[in-house]
Formats: sequence, structure tokens, C-alpha cells
Amino acid sequence: MSNPIEDMNNFLERMMPPMLKRIILINVGICILINVLNAIKPGFREEVARILGQVPMDSWKMIWQHLTYMFVHFDPVHLFFNMIILYFFGRKLETQWGSQKFLTYYLICGVGAGVVHMLVSLAGVYLLDIRRINPYIPVVGASGAVFAIQLAYAAYWPDDIIYLIFPPIPLKAVHLIIGLIIFEVLMMPNYGDGISHLTHLTGILIGYLFLARSHREWNIRRWRWRRSFF
Repeated sequence: MSNPIEDMNNFLERMMPPMLKRIILINVGICILINVLNAIKPGFREEVARILGQVPMDSWKMIWQHLTYMFVHFDPVHLFFNMIILYFFGRKLETQWGSQKFLTYYLICGVGAGVVHMLVSLAGVYLLDIRRINPYIPVVGASGAVFAIQLAYAAYWPDDIIYLIFPPIPLKAVHLIIGLIIFEVLMMPNYGDGISHLTHLTGILIGYLFLARSHREWNIRRWRWRRSFF
């Protein structure tokens, strides 16, 4: 005979696995704290961005920025979309992997995206002399890791139907991630929109390399793993 309390606990854990819950709560708590303190002391957000955001010109020596930038959001809308996407794609992944591997993947992809963003930004400024790149602009937010989570979801469940919010178009998970990659590549030259498309793409790339390394049966050259993505 089943235990109703245990069944309920198992259901709640599937709906919100423990590591996913911690990550979301940390992000939400930090965003609230930053905005409250900024209301008390104007300019506090800019100070946080300089110290905890990922600033390419500084992050080669302030190495903690490659980790901390992932947990810093100033705009509640930015936070909401990152966390809602993380929730919908991440809960099934954590159930599949377990909390430890889920956290490892999330952090490696997020930190890796920050490191690559720093290297590419500095190379663009000092080696290629791309004047539109400003290496002093901080990058904040979990988007690099969140894009990697979407990639992993598409790797495991490529045929799952995902409904876009605006407009509500049904897409297979694999087609969604391919569409996101194309969109981010096309948006890369648009430096003035306040979005680090490079971080999004490098999060996807590092996630792909992580999965290809950890799953030997994945044929990385043909983008095939267990079954065709198409």
C-alpha cells in the first residue's frame, strides 16, 4: 500500500527538484537584495556589476567574476525569463541526472561561457581592433548556463513539443535549440542591444562538448546520440 505523504513528497520533488530549487532561490534572493540595497543607496547596482559581474577587462584577474556573474540579475524581467526557462527545462534534467551532475553541468557551462566571453572580447579589442566592443561593460545573468540546459534537454528528449510563449508555436525541442543557435548567430553583430549573444552561444557550445565527452555513444560529428535528432 502506497504512502500518501511519500507519494506527495515524490511528486513535489519531481515538480521542483532540490538543486534546481536552490539555484532559483539563490538567483531570486540576490536580485531582491540588490534592488532593495540600490533603493537605499543609489548606485549600489553599478558597484555590484563592477565587482560581481563579468567584466572582460577585469575578470582575467578577478577570477571569481566567472562564477558570480551567473547569479546576478538586476532586472526582474530578465530574472523571470531566465528562471522560468531554467525551471521548465531543468526539472526533467535533474530527475534524469541527479542533483550533483545537474549542478556540475550548470556551473561548468556558465563559468565556461564567462571565460570564453572574456577571451573573445579581449581578442576582439587587442588583436582584431574591433572598436564596437567595450571590454568594460559587465555581463550579468544566468543565460549562458540556461541555454546549455536547453541544449541538454534537446539531447535527451529531441521530439518533445515545446510551445513558444510569443507567439505560442509548437516546436520540437531539437528544432527550438537549432532556431536559438541561428538567432544568436544572426544577432552577434548587434552590440548595442544590451544582450551578450556570445555568452549564449558559448554556453551552448560548452554544453555540447560536455555531453559529447560524458556520453561516449554520442557521435559528435553527426550530432547523433542514441537516435536521430530529426
